[in-house]
Amino acid sequence: MNEKREIVIFTKPIKLILSVCLLLAVFGCDETSDPEIEDASCTDLRAGLIFGDGDLVCSEIAILAADLDPLVSDSDGFGHSENLKTLVSRLDEKCDDITAEVYCYACLFSLPAGSLIMVTLDSAGTEVTRFINIKTSAEEKLACWADEY
Repeated sequence: MNEKREIVIFTKPIKLILSVCLLLAVFGCDETSDPEIEDASCTDLRAGLIFGDGDLVCSEIAILAADLDPLVSDSDGFGHSENLKTLVSRLDEKCDDITAEVYCYACLFSLPAGSLIMVTLDSAGTEVTRFINIKTSAEEKLACWADEY
């Protein structure tokens, strides 16, 4: 009879611990992280910027900007002002060795209008600054022009 009591006494804390773990697993997940954004490679982006590979840069920017649809308003006719800031934040958060900032928004007189993101990174002890050309069309997601950098 004492054996059964001991088993019951030990199973209650185990049930409690398992219940807490289950609750943490269900409610503790960070739903704000996007698996696609996690797939972006800072190494590839860095290499593309250093070696002037526009296609490589744009493929990584496309991953980071995949969910940035235009939000046209009276104050933002292109709908990408906040999206550009979001993209810059993602670059800064994801890639520790790259510093990004909005250089200008809808400042390139082209079709569609273009914006520039200025990025700074280190290449073998030398500070390198590059500009990423971003399409800011009111009809399309934020995208990159595959120029040489």
